[in-house]
Amino acid sequence: MRMKINDILITGSTDCTARSWSFEKGRTLQVFSGHTGPVTSLGIDGEAKMLVTGSTDGSVRSWDIKSGSAIRVFESHTMPVVCMTV
Repeated sequence: MRMKINDILITGSTDCTARSWSFEKGRTLQVFSGHTGPVTSLGIDGEAKMLVTGSTDGSVRSWDIKSGSAIRVFESHTMPVVCMTV
């Protein structure tokens, strides 16, 4: 699948996932699932290759935006993650 970086919207949800969407086609491109609580924050690296999500489950997760695959899980918070910067 060819992805144009200026065509992507990324959302976080109370369904415990983040999703990338195509503005042009209005459809889901990838679903980023693994959190056990709602996704409350997200950020993207400067090259727009990696998504980072924070959740009420206290974890931060990194993802490959294009493939949707998980890269790493950070689990040290004991309360919800509500903001971040990348």
